[in-house]
Amino acid sequence: MKNSDEVLSVLQAVLAACSPEQEFAANVGLVAQGLGSLAATRFALEAQARLGVAVPVGALGSGLSLEALAQQLYVQLAQQPAAAPAAERLAPATGWPLLPLQQAFLVTSDADFTADPAGCHLYREVDVSPHDEAALACAWRQLVAHHTVLSAVVAPDGALEPGPAPVLQVEHVPAAGHADAVLARRAAWHARPARTPGALLRVALVLSPGQATLQLSVDGLLLDGHGLMLLLDQWRMLADDPAAMLPAPQCTLADCLARLAQPYPPAARAHWRQVLATAPAGPFGEHA
Repeated sequence: MKNSDEVLSVLQAVLAACSPEQEFAANVGLVAQGLGSLAATRFALEAQARLGVAVPVGALGSGLSLEALAQQLYVQLAQQPAAAPAAERLAPATGWPLLPLQQAFLVTSDADFTADPAGCHLYREVDVSPHDEAALACAWRQLVAHHTVLSAVVAPDGALEPGPAPVLQVEHVPAAGHADAVLARRAAWHARPARTPGALLRVALVLSPGQATLQLSVDGLLLDGHGLMLLLDQWRMLADDPAAMLPAPQCTLADCLARLAQPYPPAARAHWRQVLATAPAGPFGEHA
């Protein structure tokens, strides 16, 4: 790109494809002109793929115009070697870049984009009465040490970066107050202000004579449903046997994200083309 005007032309073309029913002025904030969270996420990801530099989707919600964004991205492009691989150019200085689905979760939790900043929130309660406090606390520390992502926080550039280890909160209450204590924390953790990006993971143990309830509040930026079930299964395994060994991951989070940022291998494309060739067409017609 020779100048920011060329970057602006690319951004305008991408925006027109993402939101074809509306025209946007280049010198006015996009969200102020009606750009919604879904279109903003798609725009950021498409522009990132076209230009090869990270596009700060969160900045769009703070009033960034197309002209200002084009100038920022042009500076980034000018400072980077032209031969740098795309995965390297898109990587943040520290931590891990967000996948497209994580970008969508982050944007839909931003009050600048929507009146209902829900994001993706997972909440679970589990009766862990057979286990004692010491065993559960020890197992939690082992889990956090084993899974680096459990300590991740949202960095200023919108990526995930290592943060302080989440602490298991322990609350001792009388038997008559057990249900009320669980209910109060459930309501607090479901409240919007307690969610992204303030606390991606919260965990608490409510104890009373004969009762133990585990409460988990997890943001979708960290774990999906399968990851949450894996976390609970491994926690139970370690609580049952502190000497148990968790299986080593097949690849680190950083390795996985680096692979996803690269072009799909031809063998993988061929495999899925073969799978889709015999799959039902679904409600929207033929497969792309």
